Amino acid sequence: MKEHIYFVNAHPDDLISCMGLCMHLSADERFAVHVVDVTHGERGLNSKHVPMAECAAIREKEEEAVCAAMGLKPVWLHEIDGEACASKQACQELTDMFIAEPPRAIFTQWPIDRHVDHVVCGTIALNALRFFSGVICGQMTKVATEVYFYAYASNSIGFVPTHYFPMDEAAMNKKFALVSKYECQNGPGMARQDRIESLCHGLKARTPYAEAYESFQPHLPGSKCIFDQLRTGK
Repeated sequence: MKEHIYFVNAHPDDLISCMGLCMHLSADERFAVHVVDVTHGERGLNSKHVPMAECAAIREKEEEAVCAAMGLKPVWLHEIDGEACASKQACQELTDMFIAEPPRAIFTQWPIDRHVDHVVCGTIALNALRFFSGVICGQMTKVATEVYFYAYASNSIGFVPTHYFPMDEAAMNKKFALVSKYECQNGPGMARQDRIESLCHGLKARTPYAEAYESFQPHLPGSKCIFDQLRTGK
């Protein structure tokens, strides 16, 4: 039986920072990968005076194309770009997904960020996990699901990686090509910036390139996290 992995993002294209890992997991037969976007990114072309509905359609199409290249189909919650507030509806929608296909691991956005939608995204992911786990008093001390955050150099504050996902030149080039598909958001420019950030993370991880993640819960001695599983292949 496949283990379910969730990537919960605020907007279409936020998958950029964790796309290398998403590509790898989606190609691994042990896992079923789910991409969930909290909003449709409908304000992403405001500076070009593109109406919100039209922008949402453009960004949905780009996200679907990127995910299709990995054999995935994205799902959207019902929050609005620039107005996301972790509504009970959105949290419950994600909870229902978790109940139907329980998560082995959740990857979402670091919640200390200058973009409020990014903050809200992490809140929705953790709230859904709280509801799914049946936690009543709010203290998630016995949640088995692994949770990892990813961050953006331009917006995130206080992010300290605990895990790195290594990438070689071939994987980086494949990621670069996928990121470039987000054309309405200057995909090639974002791809170039991501290559630089991945190179910096790679220097710390002593690999050509890498993505950085911070664990929500402490690693317990003797336990095997998903990064250990990927490293050993077991």
